[in-house]
Amino acid sequence: MKKIRLHVLDVITLPVWVIAHYTMGYALGVSYIEWILLSWFAFGAILAWFLLQKKWDWRHFWHRYWQWSGLFGIAVIVVVMILGFINH
Repeated sequence: MKKIRLHVLDVITLPVWVIAHYTMGYALGVSYIEWILLSWFAFGAILAWFLLQKKWDWRHFWHRYWQWSGLFGIAVIVVVMILGFINH
């Protein structure tokens, strides 16, 4: 059995989405993180269907998807901060 290697991006994915929720609420007055996450999960389902048919290992895919979720959350925070600076 392989050792599970955790990276920084594996650990910070959930806190990134919590921070994105509070940042969006503070900067824009309302948080649409639930809708963003719902669309991200729908995109992940389509991506899983496509990549798992291409013979990707499902554990490898879900680990990558988890990391991509953290990166996507960081991108959401950056966009929300830019919009917050423009609106204020």
